[in-house]
Amino acid sequence: MNILKVTLTRNVLLAICLSAGISTLAFSQKSSSANISTRFAHAQFDAKTNTYSLDMEMKAEGARQQLFAMNLRFFYDASKLDFASVSELPAAYQLLGGQPKAFKGNADSGYKMFNLEESAAYVNSAIQLVKEDEPLEIQTNQWIKVGKLNFKLSSAIVPGSRVCPAVIWDLQENAKKGGFFPGDDGVVITVLENNPNTPQISAPANVSTMAFNWAYDKSNNLPYGRPLNQECFSVATSTTASYEAAVGERGYALYQNYPNPFVDNTVIEFVLPEAQEARLIFCDVTGKIVHTIQGDYKAGQNAVQIVRTAWPIQGSMLFYRLETGDYSSPALKMTVIER
Repeated sequence: MNILKVTLTRNVLLAICLSAGISTLAFSQKSSSANISTRFAHAQFDAKTNTYSLDMEMKAEGARQQLFAMNLRFFYDASKLDFASVSELPAAYQLLGGQPKAFKGNADSGYKMFNLEESAAYVNSAIQLVKEDEPLEIQTNQWIKVGKLNFKLSSAIVPGSRVCPAVIWDLQENAKKGGFFPGDDGVVITVLENNPNTPQISAPANVSTMAFNWAYDKSNNLPYGRPLNQECFSVATSTTASYEAAVGERGYALYQNYPNPFVDNTVIEFVLPEAQEARLIFCDVTGKIVHTIQGDYKAGQNAVQIVRTAWPIQGSMLFYRLETGDYSSPALKMTVIER
């Protein structure tokens, strides 16, 4: 059994100290034909504990696979988040070396590498199968959860702010080029060979990654991409925004706008079971429809920003509901504060 040991060179730009050591993965000489995608999903913000969490998920292409190990390496926007822990791993897996620590770059590291506002931080760890008779099955028809990342909201965030944090796997768009550090293989996933004569032997898969609130710009030069404000939350939220828990049996959900009340703009979030056309219907206190926002939306969580100056709406109290071809939600109340 060979050992893959990736040593990251010191990167002056980030000024990140990696002296804590590099995690290792084991695999055989034989390469794997497995194709694995990994992503961050199901963002949750709990205002009571000031915790922001993301699920880590995998999906196989072609044929299902059994996960052996993964180099858990990612960057995140350190101006918005502070890394706390990795949790909810499958019972048969464990972190190598215990809970990882984050290494924060200098003030402009995030801007120079990823077009973030300020600093980027880096986490380098690994998870590995420790009970060989209980490997995680990576399916082809659905995303499978392999753990959760937990962060604390940065103390620099002003209450009432709208926050759209970026979390980026350490793997370039062209995976053959490895991670973002010189000499760094980035995210490496190994799968079991499924050969009963060679238990615990694994081989590296072909890996593709999906960053969270960030996209590659198809350039090999710095910065490598830019942030996307796709999944955001309000610091003023007073309850746990666990979207999964609030989704109804049919897969629909409509959430209270935030902030509410509002002066100039607000955001309405909703969940759809599949990609489809949907409408947000706005009514006055008499029930009269005063405005409609219609569009084609993706499956899962969606967000619509309402800008007051663009509204042909009068009145300080409104009601809104979500409608599709065969669904209509209960109405929620929103309040507009007069200037």
